[in-house]
Amino acid sequence: MSLTDLKELYSSELSSIMDWLAPLRTRTITIRPEYEWYNSSIREAKQRRRQAERLWRKSGLVVHREIYIQCREEVNTLIDAAKLQHYRTLVLDNIGDSKQLFRVVNKLLGWNSTTPLPADKLPSDLADIFSDFFVQKITRIRSSIACDNHNPLVDPPAIGDETKLSLFQHVTVDEVTKLIRSSVDKSCELDPIPTSLVKQEVTALAPVITSIINKSLESGSFPTSFKEAIAKPLLKKASLDPDIPKIYRPVSNLAYLSKLIEKVVAAHIQTFLSENNLLEPFQSAYRQGHCTETALLRVHNDVVYAIGEQKAVSLVQLDLSAAFDTVDHLRLLQILKDLGIKDTVLTWFASYLTNRTQIVKVKGAKSDATELGCGVHQGSVLGSVLFNIYTASLGALLRKNNVLYHMYADDNELYISFKVQQAALVVSQMESCLGSVQTWMAQHHLKINTDKTEVLEISSKQMTSKLHTCIPSLQVGDESITPVTKAKGVGVTIDSHMTMKAHISSMCRGAFIHLKNLSQLRKYLDRKSLECVVHAFITTKLDYCNSLLYGLPSKQIQRLQSIQNAATRIISGTRKYDSITPVLRSLHWLPVQERVIFKTLVLVYKTVNIMAPYN
Repeated sequence: MSLTDLKELYSSELSSIMDWLAPLRTRTITIRPEYEWYNSSIREAKQRRRQAERLWRKSGLVVHREIYIQCREEVNTLIDAAKLQHYRTLVLDNIGDSKQLFRVVNKLLGWNSTTPLPADKLPSDLADIFSDFFVQKITRIRSSIACDNHNPLVDPPAIGDETKLSLFQHVTVDEVTKLIRSSVDKSCELDPIPTSLVKQEVTALAPVITSIINKSLESGSFPTSFKEAIAKPLLKKASLDPDIPKIYRPVSNLAYLSKLIEKVVAAHIQTFLSENNLLEPFQSAYRQGHCTETALLRVHNDVVYAIGEQKAVSLVQLDLSAAFDTVDHLRLLQILKDLGIKDTVLTWFASYLTNRTQIVKVKGAKSDATELGCGVHQGSVLGSVLFNIYTASLGALLRKNNVLYHMYADDNELYISFKVQQAALVVSQMESCLGSVQTWMAQHHLKINTDKTEVLEISSKQMTSKLHTCIPSLQVGDESITPVTKAKGVGVTIDSHMTMKAHISSMCRGAFIHLKNLSQLRKYLDRKSLECVVHAFITTKLDYCNSLLYGLPSKQIQRLQSIQNAATRIISGTRKYDSITPVLRSLHWLPVQERVIFKTLVLVYKTVNIMAPYN
């Protein structure tokens, strides 16, 4: 049986079973507020309360009023108990799922988590508008790039004949079963049955899914029906005007089975690149042992070391316009070929990239399918892996220009350390490097967004005045960019003196807003579930990239400690002026300073044992 026939059989059979067991029926219903905690005991108590109230209103006797008050208190007590039990169960069931936990808390606080959309248009019209805009945006970006492919700035890597990947290894039923069980319960409307049912019936379905995956790998073909994506417009920032299409980005949802195939291929490719040392050493995204913290820690360490040597640092944070969506398929296939990916494997990637389509869905209405001639889906498994491969040669170009750098997906930081008297030379070197980078970007159909690209001149406070005189601005293409006093990259704000004050201030603002909201939940949650919510909203903020805080003055660390103390008081009910140290010990919480030291020691241990980057 061919791959197409096997895939169609899988989808049709499961769809027919679902239609038989749970046929789709249309019914008219009255929409009422849904309260998941509402139960029969509350309903019966409310009936008794209404009867008591009618009796009291009719007789006017004090005894009947007291009976009514007792019934009313009984209803309130049952409601509070039901809410407590329901929300406690929800929190405890979603401890490992931060996204779902945030939804539970937002629901408790009465926040609307839906994406705001323009209100003056029909959903069908909106779907078409967004679909046209997303396609035209990429067309506009690519047409604005003057591409010169005849003079590559970086030679392809020298690959020996023995370094090649021409065939995929087959996967076993046990491997696919493990893959299915470890996946999240996220489904797409393109799936014949929900993902949760696939996981429940994995024993019966795993052999069929394994056959589909292996046929795809051995034939070098990716099923056409898996190339369709359902995209939903997502507002980039809640404070922006929802009536402007350009402040939305498409979030793609793909068929579950297609992502399983992608996971298998991604594992093969990552193994091949790792075994042959073909990975870019300073690309930290989507790699085991690497994360935003390891990327930022390396940059932070280099900058602090330079300041300690009485040097300044010129740091440029490049921003790219829709980087994932403008990846050129032909160039990507050539890059894969240069890396030693050939024959069936290369054919598979060509099949995977071509003839992809996208449908935009808004409030149940769908646009027509549009073909995507370029780009890789950020919602896919392979998209991130392929983007890293696509941009790997940028690192070689930066090394050629003697510029330090670090990349995290499409976030690129370029920096040079220098003495103040060398400032003019460094400006010339950085501008020359950025010119080469722009040419490289154009050759790869990528575009630097100069409006969001930021330049930061970092130095000690004593050198600030001299530095501003030497470096008034930096030329990036046709744009002149004035250095800023602080810049945010990958969730951390860096200031011009590397004091981390701006970052700590940002953390404090966000954390205290969350604490104010969480204090309202104490009546709904018991101590254990409230502690879980505090860990999700507060502790994660305190721990995010906290190794960068090592060596800071105790005054700054104390600002973060006050956040932890406030969170502890919410959980324990401790009064404002009572000692918090015994409560922290009872919760087995390390104070902030010790958490910073602990994180640093963990990273050192992982680095020594080759479980984290060491370059």
